[in-house]
Order: sequence, then C-alpha cells, then structure tokens
Amino acid sequence: YGRGASSFGRSSGGRQRATVRVSNVMPHNPNRGPPPPPPPPTYQRSGSAASSSSEPSRRPSKTQTPTPPTNLKEALQQWSHQFPGYKALHPLQVLLVKVPTLFPPTNTMVENHEYYFKWKEFSEDAFSDSSGDELKELLKRANRKAKFFLHPDKLPNDLTENQKFLFKTIWDVISESEAATLS
Repeated sequence: YGRGASSFGRSSGGRQRATVRVSNVMPHNPNRGPPPPPPPPTYQRSGSAASSSSEPSRRPSKTQTPTPPTNLKEALQQWSHQFPGYKALHPLQVLLVKVPTLFPPTNTMVENHEYYFKWKEFSEDAFSDSSGDELKELLKRANRKAKFFLHPDKLPNDLTENQKFLFKTIWDVISESEAATLS
C-alpha cells in the first residue's frame, strides 16, 4: 500500500469516488471536516459453512484480532496457541488460568456437566508474583492438580463425545506445555 491506503466508496450521487489517506505527507484540511475513519476489517469464509479446513480470508489491516471460534476445535486452538498464526503454545501458566473459559457456560460448543464445577481455578496473580525456582515449583503443583482433575480414570463415565474430546485435548496440550516448560 505504499505511503497511504486507498478506500473506495459511493457518494450521494451514486458515482464512484476514491478517497486516499496519506500519513505524514500532507496535513488534513480542517475546512473539509474530520478525516474518515479507517474501514473495519472484514472476514469471509471460503467454501461451505461445514468445511472445517477453510480459514478466514482477511483484508490487510494494521491490527488483526482473532475471529470468534465457530466450533470446539477452533475454541481449543485459540485457547492453546498464540494469535496470530496459532503456531506457538501459550505458556503453561496462561493455559492453566484460562482452562475455565473452555467450560460451559462460557463455551457454548460443549454440553454442560456437573464435573466442570469441580475445577479449582488458578489466579493469574499467583503466577505473576513469582519467578525462577519459585514459579517452577508453583507451576508443578498447579499442573499436578490440573492433571489429577483431567486424568482419564477420574473422568465421569457419562461424558458425551464433545466432553471427552475437550478433556483429552486439554490433557494433551497441558502435557505438551509441561514438557516444554518444566523439563
């Protein structure tokens, strides 16, 4: 886009007009009113809505925000990996603090179950006040509690497929992050 960004719009007469915003080249003329706001980013899905392999196509934007998840797999990916790109895992302490966001009622893509209420939430402040060996020991204890809750032998027998998938994925991601963080 070079020095400025172009946007095309319709004037009241139905004719096409081009508006060019140029940063740090020409000052805004106050006699013409305030400058137009930048257009918001738009997201479009290619293919059918049922296709899980399609990724949203995005217009170029200076600030991108993650799109809300449309299925359980996307919700788990956004919880476990860092935006943009979702390639790098979140640190273990972030994963442990944000596990409750995967449970109902926050996550509507998985069925509710009484077992979710047994999760002991971790405070973000507990991890931010510690460093070095103290943080490592705190993470070990928190990780042990999380894995006790998520252990396949401790899970109820009446879980749905979505619930089993959720718990298995959380277990796998926390185990992977534990190996990277505490080894």
